[in-house]
Amino acid sequence: MHDIIHHIMQALILDLWEKKTGGLENWIKSGPSFRTIMELATGIEAQHVAKFGQLDSNMDSVLYNQSMMCRDFLLYAEKAHSMKIGDIGHVIDCLYAFIPIWKGTSKHNYVNMMHKFLINLEHHWPALLCTAIKTNWLCNPTGKEFGWRGVDWLIELNNFYTKVIFGGHGSNCAVKLILQTSNLIEVLQQCHANFD
Repeated sequence: MHDIIHHIMQALILDLWEKKTGGLENWIKSGPSFRTIMELATGIEAQHVAKFGQLDSNMDSVLYNQSMMCRDFLLYAEKAHSMKIGDIGHVIDCLYAFIPIWKGTSKHNYVNMMHKFLINLEHHWPALLCTAIKTNWLCNPTGKEFGWRGVDWLIELNNFYTKVIFGGHGSNCAVKLILQTSNLIEVLQQCHANFD
């Protein structure tokens, strides 16, 4: 789904640039200045990316839906890039921007919990706890540039290895075998219970 969103977003943006330039290849060959590129990009953004709270009843509904989709895709891409480079502060800023979108999709419980979590993280919890959360939200298992991922991604990958790759085959692929090879599950559950 991540790749699909990026592919659709890139195609949408290229299509907008194609229309604005009257032919992208010829426009590139003309050697536009950086200032010209920035002015065109700003114009495309102003005309084709919806702003939060902006609703114009005179606007073409197809254009309006396309501009909202473009806005949401760009926000998603910004969050994904912030995660890849390990910028947790910017990830948090993006999550604040996602709250109205989630609310619009009737994810009220998720919105309330996320909003409460972010407010506590920024204003109420002790500084050391907030630092611990922020520094452990993302991990970089490869140590490479742009290699940061959410910790839940690493946990899911480990679950995949435990259940699928090393889970045995045929009659060996059973819950009993998974529990034997994952003997830390009960210890981790007890740690969570003690922490709570």
